[in-house]
Order: sequence, then C-alpha cells, then structure tokens
Amino acid sequence: MKSTKRRKTLYRKRLWPRLVLLVASIFLTLLLTEGMFALFPDLLPEPIRRHLDVSAGRTAKSIYERAYEHDPILEHRAMLGFVGREETSELSFEFRTVALPGLEPWGWRSEEFDPKRSLDFIILGDSFATGYGVEQAETLAGRIIDDYRRQGKQAFNLGLSNNTGTLQYEIILRKALEHYSPKKVLLMHFENDYIENSFFSKWKQARRSGDSPDTRFPQSRGLWASVCAAQQDADSGVSVPREPRRMFSRTRTLLYRRSAVWNILRCSLHLHPYSLAQSGEFIGFGEVGYIASHEFRVQATAHDRPCVRRGYEQARGALIRIKEMLDRRGIELCVMLIPLKESLLDPVDADVDQFHVGRNGMAALCEEAGVKVIDPLASWQSLAREQQIYFPADGHWTSTGHRLAFELVQREFLGE
Repeated sequence: MKSTKRRKTLYRKRLWPRLVLLVASIFLTLLLTEGMFALFPDLLPEPIRRHLDVSAGRTAKSIYERAYEHDPILEHRAMLGFVGREETSELSFEFRTVALPGLEPWGWRSEEFDPKRSLDFIILGDSFATGYGVEQAETLAGRIIDDYRRQGKQAFNLGLSNNTGTLQYEIILRKALEHYSPKKVLLMHFENDYIENSFFSKWKQARRSGDSPDTRFPQSRGLWASVCAAQQDADSGVSVPREPRRMFSRTRTLLYRRSAVWNILRCSLHLHPYSLAQSGEFIGFGEVGYIASHEFRVQATAHDRPCVRRGYEQARGALIRIKEMLDRRGIELCVMLIPLKESLLDPVDADVDQFHVGRNGMAALCEEAGVKVIDPLASWQSLAREQQIYFPADGHWTSTGHRLAFELVQREFLGE
C-alpha cells in the first residue's frame, strides 16, 4: 500500500515538470514560428498576409485616427481644415475637410462652399459618402458637386466617415435645414447603419448619465463600443463581468491583429474573415479579383441580434422623421442602398437571400415611408465580373464603383 502511494507521489512529482516543459516547448515553437513568418512574410497565404498588413497599420485606415476627433453631439467629427494623405498598399488618396457655414466646427470632405449660391443638393452617409479610398473628384459626391457646378447650382457632401448611422444623419440634416433649403437630399445606407444606431444611442444614454468620457475620438469610441458590446450580452441574457471581458477581448484582438499562427489556425477552421467563401483562393471574375469575407457573410445574416433589431427600429423612426421633415419643406428624398461587396459574388449556399436582410429591411422601410430608392445590386452583380467595383481587400468602392453609382443617381434622381 505504501509502495503504491509512493509511486503515485513520484509520478505526480515527475508529471508537473514534464507538463511545464511541454507547455514551454509549445510556447517557444509558436514564438519561433511567429518570428519566422515575421522575417519571411511571403510564406503566408496571400489573404492572411494582407490581413496582417492591415492590422499592423501598413494598410490601416490611419486617416481616421488623424482626421477625426470626439464631438459632444455626433460622438465624433472630422476636424475642420484637416489636410492629409493616405498611402497604403491598396489605397492612395488625399483627405481634406472644409466648412459649411452654420455647421462649424464640423468639417466635411466636400468642395469649398460658395456663399453667393444657394445650396440645392445634400449628400448624407458614412465612408461611402465621403469616398474613403479614392480622390475627392472621383467620388460619387465629387461627381454630383461637379455636375451641379456646371449647371450653375451647388451641392455639398455632409457624409461623415468612421461608423455613423441613421440617427447621426438625422442630426446633421436637421442642423443643415436650419440654414439651408436644398431641393434634393440623397441618403446613402449601408448594412452597418443599424448597429451604429445602437452604439450611438448607448453613447448618448451614457453621456446623459454623466459617464461619457470627453477624451478625443477614437479612444472614446473604443470604450463605448465595449460598453455597447456588454449591453448586447445583457440583451442575450449573458452576464460577463466587464474587466475580465475586456481582458479577454483585448487578448483576442491582439492575437487577431498580430499573430500569423492564430490567423492561420482560424483560417483552417474557417473562422477567419479572410478565409475565402469558396476554395480559400481569390474569387476571380476574369481580371477582377476580390477577397470575400466569410465572417462578414455570416455577420450579415445576424439581424436577429438584439442590438441590430434595436438599431433597425431606430433607423425606421429616424427615416420617418427625416421624410416628414423634408416633406414639410417640399424637399425630395432618395435613399441609395449600398450592396455588401460579398453580395456581388457568386453565392456559396442556398440561403443567399439572407445576405440581403439588412438591405431588404431598409428597402421595406423606404416603401413604408414613401421614399424613393436606388438599388444597384441587380445591375452590379453582372458588372462585378468585369469591373473592379470594390477594392480587393478593403470593402469600399473604387473609382469605378463611384462612377457607376453616379450614373445610377444621375439617371434615377438627378435627371428628374
């Protein structure tokens, strides 16, 4: 009996050093592998390499960090008079902001306003409206402004990049209508407007309660995005203490942005946003290649999440208020539904209609409110096989995408 106990004790004493040695060996192997990929990045699959470039800042949207700051009304704003250039492996463009009298200190990516002329046309939206990724003259807004200038009229872009939703568009438009009487308003809607509404409403609640920080954007946004995420857990009946949740979230984010091994593992398990929807390769249409985000496809179907449902109802209320506000002034409203890049690609399963839940939801809201809609999806699905409408990795329109969008707006809204 004693010998059996002695053997068990001896086994335990020998087991722990072996376990420690095993864990240390695994950790050292992973560390050496990370070092190898850092020294020889060409060994990585192309989608993973592009993702790590983006996360490390080599193709990051650093213009957002330089050009935007905290705002007590909109949560964030473009700094007035900012001039900067974004140079990445995929994008190259100048970002310059100007003032619209009466709406200071907000800055806008638009052409200089001429006070001698009336304001006839307003563009609202997020980064698609501001034209992230291309030069100002090549954007949809830039083309509309130029078209109006040639007619002796004036258009202005009130798009606000960096994750904005319908609630913020309403605030911007309401402020603009205190000073101007345009004849037409174009509102550009994208899938993430719903969740941005939820973020923004939570930020406003926190501000009213005195908890909202006055630090500069984007630090304040990062904090309140995590608060909203905690609220989403509460909506789902999940209770996670805030600090452990933040620690786990930060660790996961760090691995996601920096670790080649972590991203390869996620890709092999088909959990990575750059694990491509079909065969793990670029989806090519002739000369056109896109990186299709499997995770974004999955997220696009997640419109049953409480925060998205709440944001959808907020979008509905904001759209009705905007329509009533414009109707009282005799101003025409049109909503442009921006397709997901993934929705242009060949479907990977029979539930492809689920990828358009958000788009279809806004179309239904517009029909309910009696708002005119421009929907490029059907015509662009065939064009996407021949023309580079979106950037391969980034989810925004190229100059070609903006040109095609302008042709649609010109034909269906400007020409009326």
